[in-house]
Amino acid sequence: MGQTKQRMLTALVMLTVVGAALFLAPPWLWALLVVALAGVASREWANLCHWPARMVGAFVALMLLLATGLALRAGHDAWLDATLIAAAVLFWALVVPMALRKGWSGRG
Repeated sequence: MGQTKQRMLTALVMLTVVGAALFLAPPWLWALLVVALAGVASREWANLCHWPARMVGAFVALMLLLATGLALRAGHDAWLDATLIAAAVLFWALVVPMALRKGWSGRG
């Protein structure tokens, strides 16, 4: 199977799983899925940055800890939730593109 077909199949499966979980799963299961996806995404990001294995492990552990903490307290303070989401959006929309444009790899 070609790489493009494999990626499309993976995207279709993920879209189906995430869509079903979003609309059908109880809140605790949705939170668990989001934490797991955050772990996978953080590992992918760290690998794209070509960080050493030890740094990848530490980064993934930190992201899983943060995602779990956010999932456990979700909905308790709407203002804080909105602030954290806005900060994350600004980081990924402004800081990361500028850092990538300047050639920053995260390796020091």
